[in-house]
Amino acid sequence: MIDAPISAILTGILAGMLVMLSAPVSFRRIATKTSTGPGTDALLARLIRTQGNFVEYAPLGLFAIFMVEIGGAGRNTVCILSALLLAGRVIHAVAMMANVTIGRSIGMILTYASIVTSAVILLRRAI
Repeated sequence: MIDAPISAILTGILAGMLVMLSAPVSFRRIATKTSTGPGTDALLARLIRTQGNFVEYAPLGLFAIFMVEIGGAGRNTVCILSALLLAGRVIHAVAMMANVTIGRSIGMILTYASIVTSAVILLRRAI
């Protein structure tokens, strides 16, 4: 069995977050009777993009952190990478819902920092 407790915790948190971002999309689709796409509803469009952006970045960030963890990186390194990714995803999602540009930027910077740092660690180890 692979021992990756930090990645396991992060996976659980991100899975819960995905459901929290997906449910409002489903409820809004029901309310607006919109089966696919955003239709003409601006709120539905923003909810879809909030969920979509999460799905675009969280899985790769999580997988990179998992690879760093099973590759033997120290607990502090894995915790920092995880905190950056989680904070970035939470800040970005909240800012998307509230339509706050600076929050979206901060969220993406934190997300990028986690992914790029993980990538550098993985590439340095592999080369």
